[in-house]
Amino acid sequence: MDTNSKTEFLNSRNPKEGTSFPYTVLKVIDDISEPRPEGFRIMHWHEDIQFILLSEGRIRIRILDECLELREGEGCFINSNVIHMVERIGKCRYNSFIFPVRFTGFYAGSPAMHIAGRLFGNSDVPLIVFRDDADWQHECLMLLQTLSNLETYSDEFYQYEILTRISQLSLTMLRNIKTGETKEASITNVRMQRMLDFISRNYQCRILLSDIAGSAFISRSECIRCFRRTLNTTPYDYLIEFRLSKAADLLKTSDDSITDIALKTGFQQPSQFGQLFRKSRGCTPLQYRRSVETG
Repeated sequence: MDTNSKTEFLNSRNPKEGTSFPYTVLKVIDDISEPRPEGFRIMHWHEDIQFILLSEGRIRIRILDECLELREGEGCFINSNVIHMVERIGKCRYNSFIFPVRFTGFYAGSPAMHIAGRLFGNSDVPLIVFRDDADWQHECLMLLQTLSNLETYSDEFYQYEILTRISQLSLTMLRNIKTGETKEASITNVRMQRMLDFISRNYQCRILLSDIAGSAFISRSECIRCFRRTLNTTPYDYLIEFRLSKAADLLKTSDDSITDIALKTGFQQPSQFGQLFRKSRGCTPLQYRRSVETG
């Protein structure tokens, strides 16, 4: 995916972006996350790298041309700028660790930056799973567990502890993961890139299934198969969730009326917007806005 196309997808930003220590841990139980990013409900990307440690249940990690399942005790690494989505399979509990690539290289101009760049930020290595199949994978899982444990207390050494563990984790991965092998995008991947890009550019307008399929020069039936195969959803359901995510962002960041937000995000009838939002988020748009305002 080239950079110009990628920027049209939902950019799920680090809640601590711009702070002196932009390290965020999402604590996810089923579909509830604290903090509450909008991105994990649809395909999204972020400039930061991400690690996940699954402590209970099962989840799926989807990127455009691959889908992998994690079981209890397993983990994964998602590289920066990779379009992805996390789906639960039944009940689950996991921690997601999000931080900038620069954490892996110590400081700007550091000799370590060149070495770290072989893996972190390398588009040829979008996703790595830790299944405890090798000693180095076990070590990565133990380091992720330590990062989880550090969230249960905080003292003056908290940030130093975090940075130390990230350095150990980075070094273990760099020593054991081969890089430089380029994987050609599949036909389905290319088609999905085109269709998701079309949705992200046109979600405010009326969109038909034939419009989405036409953006990838395929039939409507093939369009549906592509979405089922890669995202386990339908084009319509993905479009609705994309619009709801954009609407949720506006509810948090703007003073626009509920009606205006509905129209701006492609819902022709505010009443339909309210019904779909409540079904997806478990509350009305107004209740969602008030919950954000009150923290």
